[in-house]
Amino acid sequence: MNADNYYDKVLNIAKRFCGKSEKCSFDVLKKLEYYKITPQQKRKIIKNLEKEGFIDEKRYVKAFVNDRFKFNKWGKIKISHALRIKNISEEIINKFLNTINDNEYKLTLSELVEQKNSQLKEKDNYKRKASLFRFATSRGFEYDLIGKVLDELKL
Repeated sequence: MNADNYYDKVLNIAKRFCGKSEKCSFDVLKKLEYYKITPQQKRKIIKNLEKEGFIDEKRYVKAFVNDRFKFNKWGKIKISHALRIKNISEEIINKFLNTINDNEYKLTLSELVEQKNSQLKEKDNYKRKASLFRFATSRGFEYDLIGKVLDELKL
């Protein structure tokens, strides 16, 4: 197989990869590591995919933020960190994190904390509160909001 045919084959593989679900350029580059192509060819594939609409960072971030918040129940800190790992710009990350409804965000945290609280066997309120705080921070919620929610629980 000559180099041009191999490049076209890899480009088609990348298009199918992007066609299955939203992908960012980081995800595609990671997928392309498996194939024996040059860095210039990888950049060319990324540019081609962006031009044809297979990759759109804003569309990807919008879907990522929505899915991780609604389905995984992640907080803004965890979502932001996951996107930064994928080399998404802070500007785009912040734009779509701000689309999360504040009331829905707080309600999600409250529900998570109440559910976790009902599962804890700890009797000491101080230890219980510390455990809930660690749990909520591991989910990526902000310290001040966690404090407010825990105060509302009156532990």
